[in-house]
Order: sequence, then C-alpha cells, then structure tokens
Amino acid sequence: MESDLPPSLLSQAQHPLSAWESTERDLIVQSLLDHGGDRAKAAKAPGISRATIYRKITAYGIRLGPEKG
Repeated sequence: MESDLPPSLLSQAQHPLSAWESTERDLIVQSLLDHGGDRAKAAKAPGISRATIYRKITAYGIRLGPEKG
C-alpha cells in the first residue's frame, strides 16, 4: 500500500533535495495520500494553490496511483 511507503520512495527528484525540499516533498506526498490523490484537495489542506502543487509534484517527481483532481 502506498501509504506504508516513505515519501522518498514515492518520488524521484531531478537533484539531491535540501532539508527544506525534503520536508516540502513529504508534506505534499502525505497530503496527496490523505486526500486519495485528489490534487485540488491536497493543495487546499496546506494552503497552497492547485498550480503550485502541480508544479511541485513535477519538480519532485512524485508518483502516486491514478491522477485525480
């Protein structure tokens, strides 16, 4: 089950992540898991825009189940 995996295994960033980026990635992955992959709801929870979460998902190479939202 995806929720049992650490966020680092659910993403593949283009470069080594700083501590800040790792924390941000983990927050986004957890929010996506908490909202069943719905990107709009996952963005709203931490207070970021839908465009921002899409950009961050791409930048961090986050891969979860089927796309929603």
